[in-house]
Amino acid sequence: MELFHEFRGILAPELVRLLASLQERRTLPDDLRAILNKDAVYNAVRLAAFDLYDDVDFDEWFTNVLSVELKVKDDNYRIIRRRVCQLIGQWCGVRASQSLRPAMYEALLEPLARRGEDPAVKLAAAEALRSTVDDFNFDLQQFAPYAPHVLSALYDLLVESEECDTKMHVLHVLSYVMERGGRAAGGHAPLFDYLPQLWVHAASHNMLRAAVLSTVVNLVKALGECSPNVRPWILGVVSEATRLTEPAHVYLLEDALELWLALLETATVADPTLLQLAENLCPILNQTTEHLRIVVYIMQAYTLLCPEEFVLGAGGKCMAILEDMLSDMRSEGILAILKMAEICVSVTYPERNIYLGVTVVWPILKRAIKSIISGDELAMVLSVQLCLVSRVILLASDLFYKAVHEVATSLPDLGYDAAKVLGRLLDVWTMKLNLITQVERCKIVVLALAALLTTENPIVIQRFPAILLNITEVLNDVMKSDDGGGYVDGLVSCGGSRPASPLEGRGGAARWEAWGERAGTAHDARRRRLAAAHPAHALDLRAVAHHQLETLKNQVGPKVFEELVQSVDHETLQQIREYIPL
Repeated sequence: MELFHEFRGILAPELVRLLASLQERRTLPDDLRAILNKDAVYNAVRLAAFDLYDDVDFDEWFTNVLSVELKVKDDNYRIIRRRVCQLIGQWCGVRASQSLRPAMYEALLEPLARRGEDPAVKLAAAEALRSTVDDFNFDLQQFAPYAPHVLSALYDLLVESEECDTKMHVLHVLSYVMERGGRAAGGHAPLFDYLPQLWVHAASHNMLRAAVLSTVVNLVKALGECSPNVRPWILGVVSEATRLTEPAHVYLLEDALELWLALLETATVADPTLLQLAENLCPILNQTTEHLRIVVYIMQAYTLLCPEEFVLGAGGKCMAILEDMLSDMRSEGILAILKMAEICVSVTYPERNIYLGVTVVWPILKRAIKSIISGDELAMVLSVQLCLVSRVILLASDLFYKAVHEVATSLPDLGYDAAKVLGRLLDVWTMKLNLITQVERCKIVVLALAALLTTENPIVIQRFPAILLNITEVLNDVMKSDDGGGYVDGLVSCGGSRPASPLEGRGGAARWEAWGERAGTAHDARRRRLAAAHPAHALDLRAVAHHQLETLKNQVGPKVFEELVQSVDHETLQQIREYIPL
């Protein structure tokens, strides 16, 4: 290819001439020499595809020549059929019009599904199909009518294949088609029946088993559910592949974790086997941080599915391990752990364990308070730390004050004085609020400040001007004019907005659908319920602030309250009075 690039001006016209000469005469199936000559020219055109972009009209060539050659069933012509498949796979991403895609799918399906076709041709067709869906211009609607037939043909090829490497290759294509096709690819029921057999057959071939796991992941995601018939097998496979005492975990762990997450996302209830499986998380966290991100996603999925059972069991142990790891973490890891802690506090627990989430993240909460006081964290980390503390305040301010008192016992620089610790915390909080870029996070943080106003704490009252300034700034951000000329909280009234997600990250555990769309999986539905209860979405900031200020006025009396109001600068008062009467 370097030779072609270097001498393109000489070689390109000659290659185009050779290609044109092939079209002038018919290649007979029994003329092996002519077939091999055509194969060589086709291969050269395939390799030089990008250099021949302006010289070859692929649409015309495919329609009039290549698609016809794929239909020639003569045994000798299998050489050309294989090469044509490779040509299509290469040129689909170089120069093939969007309208040609359905014809390409249909043409490739013919050799792939043909009974008695040479395995090499079928493999080439499978790889070409993978290339057609692995394309920037891939259109799912165009592919959807062919998806079931593609899966059926690939399944047949998988069963027919005897070599492990061939099975791995076919599984790779299957996985990719299901990943790109999603629900349109559907599930292929016989595939679910065959994969357990293949798993047993591949007992001594760990790479093939890894390919099986990857295929099951995409199959479960494509279906959006896990068939009850294969669920026990999948649970057993995940358990085996995530046990660090099993030597095979070196090859299987990554794919097994993905399958575990997919299983949780489709689960509607947590059965004892699924809960028992969670015990495998702690050894993984203890061994390495390599899989931290997906382990945290799995923990989040468990917490949304069965909060009390998970947090009282393996979840609590995992949170203790994560807290111990915080001191050695980079900012990405710290954010993942803090968001996990925020989830623990955000979900709803039974009345008997209503504060269970705060209990399990207690060491992380205290560490967050100390970190905020130090004022050294990056803005993004500070933002999530303040949100975690705010969640606790909105849930139970007494627990917040208890945490502050415990933090004070480890801060000699502040004289072990809880009042000084609280003062320092509020000073950093109110000064650095403008570092929070997400308006939803800003809102929950000032909701917590408003909640503290009525806790009758003199340290909080001393910061009244700063707190009122913060509330005013966020009111300016969230309040929108309505049709009647008044103001409404945009985050509450706007159906299209979404609260800041502690689940943000990679893959299905992280993606938010457009607000109001029907959830795709059981996990999506659980996330929506959590989002609906998010304070930024559920509480009107103006109403809350007004209520808290009125309550404070009743607590301290009109005279003292007026003195507090007069301590606020004129510009802040002027702005807040647009929303709240003072």
